[in-house]
Amino acid sequence: MSSREIAKLTGKRHTNVIRDIRTMLTGLKSEPRDFVGSYTDSTCRQLPCFNLPKRETLILVSGYSVELRARIIDRWMELEEQQAKTQVATITATEVSTMMAKYMAEMQETSSHKSCE
Repeated sequence: MSSREIAKLTGKRHTNVIRDIRTMLTGLKSEPRDFVGSYTDSTCRQLPCFNLPKRETLILVSGYSVELRARIIDRWMELEEQQAKTQVATITATEVSTMMAKYMAEMQETSSHKSCE
């Protein structure tokens, strides 16, 4: 989850979320560069942001109020649900392709047997 999305969901200023993330990463002895990203603002400037995995997001917001933690947790659940739906759709498409290939092979085999008769 991006630091910008965390700021939006919690109603905090992005600069304050960035500060909190840096403090958290220092405490975890993690490298900020492992999570750093950037975005283009409305004036076309490239500005820093962080992209945190679920664990670091939850650690960060554990110091926030219950209401803010709930918003973040709800959003993570939405993201995971979206990912699960995407995976199911991909599997289904793959299965359909496999079934079609088998069907086409069977049809080809059937037609070649008929031409031999």
